[in-house]
Amino acid sequence: MSLTEKSAAEFLRGQDALVRGDHKTALKALSVAISYQPTIEAYHCKAEANFLAGQLEAAIEDIQAAKKLIRSEADSDLWQEELDQALNRFQGARNPVQGPPVAQVISVLIPSALEQSGELLTRIINCPDLSTNGETLIRKGFTAVCDIQLLPAEKSWIEAIIEMSEGDLDDTTVARIKETRQFLHIEAPNQAYAQNIRDQIDLTTQLSETLEPLMRALDAPVTVLRCSNQVITYGALRAACEEKALDTLIGVFVKLMNDGDCLFSVGMHQFGYPDVEIPLSLMTVDQAVETLIEFLQFIVINNLHSIEDRIEFETPSQGLVYALQREEEKRFAVEGEARFNQYGIWKFKSRV
Repeated sequence: MSLTEKSAAEFLRGQDALVRGDHKTALKALSVAISYQPTIEAYHCKAEANFLAGQLEAAIEDIQAAKKLIRSEADSDLWQEELDQALNRFQGARNPVQGPPVAQVISVLIPSALEQSGELLTRIINCPDLSTNGETLIRKGFTAVCDIQLLPAEKSWIEAIIEMSEGDLDDTTVARIKETRQFLHIEAPNQAYAQNIRDQIDLTTQLSETLEPLMRALDAPVTVLRCSNQVITYGALRAACEEKALDTLIGVFVKLMNDGDCLFSVGMHQFGYPDVEIPLSLMTVDQAVETLIEFLQFIVINNLHSIEDRIEFETPSQGLVYALQREEEKRFAVEGEARFNQYGIWKFKSRV
C-alpha cells in the first residue's frame, strides 16, 4: 500500500471517529494520515477534532497549516472561504465574552418509545446531519451546539406537556406522547457554540435547523421549548426551517397566552427582546393577536432592545397608534427560571 493510500485510509478512520464524537481516536488517526501525506482536508478535519476536544490553540495551528497547503486556484476556490470561517470561529472562541448576550435556551425533546437508550444515540449518529458522543449534540459542519442528557419519563411531565399543548395536538400525537419512556434533555447553546453566533436571530435559526434533523432521526412527535413552554410538532418546525421567515420563527419559539384580562407573549428573551402584553380592554382578542404579532416582528426588525422605556407604535394592519411602556416582567420573576425574561415586557397602555 502506498503512502497516499495509507493516508487516505487513516483519514477515513479519523473522519468516522469525529462523526461519532470520539475525538481522541479522530486526532490519533488524522495525525497518522498527515504524517503519511499532509492534505488540506486532513488538517481541516483535525482542526475540528481539536476544537471539539477543547484544544483551541492546536485547532488554530491546524487551520494555519491547511492554509499553507493552498497552492492552486482550484484549491483556493474549494477551501479558502471555509478555512477562513473556521479560523475566525476558533480565534473568536479565545475570548469568553464574545458573542451576543444569549439567553440559555432549554429544550426537552420527546422521542418515540425506544427499547434502549443506546438506540436513541445510534439514530443520532446515523443521521447524516448530526452526531453525538452521548453528552454533546453536534451539527455536522458546525461546532458542538447542545449539551444533552437522557432522562426517564415521568408521568407528571407527560401530563404537563399534553396540557401545555392546549388541545392543539391530534389524538395520534397525544397517544405517542403517552407512550414516551425517556426524554432527551437539551441545553443550548453551549459555550463553544455561543461564540460563533452573530445575533439572537441567528441563534434561534441555527437551533431550529439542528432540532429539525434531530426530531426526524428520532421520529419524535414533539419538542418542548422550556423558555416558553411551547410544544412544537415536527411539521411546524420543518415549516419554519423551510420558510426562513421571521413571523414563522417567532411562532415556533414564542407562545401567546390569554389570562382573560391580557394577551401576552412568553419567550421573546430567546431572541434577546422583551415580551409584550396587550390589555383586552383596548381591543378584541382577534385584534390583539394580530397586533401583538405585528409588534413582535417590529421590535426585532428595528432592534428595539436598548431604547427608552416609552414608545408609540402604529399597527400596519389597522393604522392605529398605541402608547407603550416597558416594565419588569412580574409573571415569571425568578431569575434563572426558564421563562424569566431579563429584558422585561412592553405593555400597551393606551390608544393615541
